Amino acid sequence: MTETDPRLAEAAAFAAAQDSPFPRDLLAHLEGGHFEPPPYNAVLGPVFPRGAPNGLVLQRGQRLASWGDTRQADMTFSAAKSYLCCPTSMSRCECGCRMAASNQPRTRRSPGATC
Repeated sequence: MTETDPRLAEAAAFAAAQDSPFPRDLLAHLEGGHFEPPPYNAVLGPVFPRGAPNGLVLQRGQRLASWGDTRQADMTFSAAKSYLCCPTSMSRCECGCRMAASNQPRTRRSPGATC
């Protein structure tokens, strides 16, 4: 991990220690009868085991902190995708926040925008 601020290192260590109580073997859990009864519980696609907690903090494209294997691709479920799309899309580009706040059309760039 690389960090520039001890508070950031502390936050990264806290995040790394926050593993989900959800089992790592998602297929076994899904097929274990913990959800809807048959025939509504059929798994329709590939299911992979989830990895350990991981993440990174970027600022202006520079990695300030990271923990775990950030190359691990984990499955994401509907509630998580719905929640994560908002802060992710807003953080992708600084002008996105300015454009949303000013009610400008998304197709127009703000004056001086670099994104």
